[in-house]
Amino acid sequence: LAQTQDRATILLQYDWDKFFVRPTASLLDYNLMTDWHNTKNSPWIGYQNYVDRYDVNGGVDLGYKLTSKLAATLGYRYGSQYQQQFPSAITSDNHFSSSDYQRVLLGLEGKPWNWLNVKLAGGPDFRHYNSLAPVNDHNPVKYYGEAVLTATLTPSQTVTFNYRQWQWVSSTGKVPYFDSAYALTYHWNATRQLGFDLGGKVLEADYTQGNEKNPAGQNSSLRDDMEYEVSAGVTYAFNSHLSANLAYTYDVGANAMNDLPASLGPEYRNFEHQVVAFGLQFKF
Repeated sequence: LAQTQDRATILLQYDWDKFFVRPTASLLDYNLMTDWHNTKNSPWIGYQNYVDRYDVNGGVDLGYKLTSKLAATLGYRYGSQYQQQFPSAITSDNHFSSSDYQRVLLGLEGKPWNWLNVKLAGGPDFRHYNSLAPVNDHNPVKYYGEAVLTATLTPSQTVTFNYRQWQWVSSTGKVPYFDSAYALTYHWNATRQLGFDLGGKVLEADYTQGNEKNPAGQNSSLRDDMEYEVSAGVTYAFNSHLSANLAYTYDVGANAMNDLPASLGPEYRNFEHQVVAFGLQFKF
């Protein structure tokens, strides 16, 4: 699938002895560049249409310096999520899951100890959906959380934990979902030229908040998809400009719903996926 993904963050921080103020804005934009076709007509039966989506928000963080290296923050965000609508000539599969939201975030950032760097924030996410959105509650209070923790074990070894949970819109389905991602990465610079990476991820896409029903009367939004990933990689820097990387990734997908109809079978939506990748990087 050809697509472009744009991520941008802008911030400006004003510091005083014990306090700081940080205006900020961010954009996440997925342009899926899909050729749309009417899936009810031959030869496009079974073809998958994808819609573009984006998340944009802005706000401000107020920070209080607990120590010279560690600060507590209180933040506010106002934002919007967009899910593209299909034209009626393509399909009647309407998408109405766009929403506006406000967030209040409590955070901690800096170094509680010399060997640990943290940046985390979390809090309530107040949503507003239009009356046609396929959700049980059009003004729900969801949760938003993100964190990056990096532990320096030795001058050449680090362990990093990344975490995020938030409400997002689907590129294929009508129902928005609660997206969770947990990642743990170990990096070792064995020499100035040779580096090794080991990692693991747990991903979840929970669609169970929806009430969309298919023509057979079954609740098609009752999906809770899990993905488990392990990876390993090695990087070699030939010089300051040229480096090569060899990586391996193994994925296992699983359905987390326990009350599916017997006709679907216990392994509905399960999969295994392996990727071997080789890359070269040249820096000017």
